[in-house]
Amino acid sequence: KLAVLDSKLDLSWAIFVSKLKARLAMRSVRVARACAAQLRPLSAPVALASRSLVTPAAAAPVAATRGRGGLGALGLLRVAGFSTSSKEELRAVISSGKACVVDLRGDSERATQPVVAGAVHCEWDMENSSMRLDGLPEDKAIPIVLHCLGGVRATKAKAYLEKQGYTTVLNGGGPKTPELFEEYSGC
Repeated sequence: KLAVLDSKLDLSWAIFVSKLKARLAMRSVRVARACAAQLRPLSAPVALASRSLVTPAAAAPVAATRGRGGLGALGLLRVAGFSTSSKEELRAVISSGKACVVDLRGDSERATQPVVAGAVHCEWDMENSSMRLDGLPEDKAIPIVLHCLGGVRATKAKAYLEKQGYTTVLNGGGPKTPELFEEYSGC
């Protein structure tokens, strides 16, 4: 009797697992179709690819979509965990004269890429997802503009500093986002 019961349980388990896999597959198809429908009007693969390239010409498609809502309007930059501040936000903070610019790149990157004069160098520790806070303003209300090479580490550092109590933290991207980098670098 136990052998018969055991085989029925195995069969029930197999049916349950196959039904679950089928449901997950259908959900994945629906999500993929919904995303594809949203991406078509913007030709997003070109814009997404250009986000990670170095040259200003390659960054132009992303910059061109900003005014029309672009990738941020679709929520794609947030989904990827990567979003930079707008040129207008950076311009307003920098023009106040009180902003602290923080360079999160390592020494080897700083040696081969443009460096912002007067920026505080606090390298982002990727292993521990943290950074040292010495050199940052004691007043946590002073605006901080973070930058790395393109903005990914700055996104992580922004969240870290906000958890530490800093109230105005902006992601300035970096040399790979020239339309933003020029707002605070003087380059």
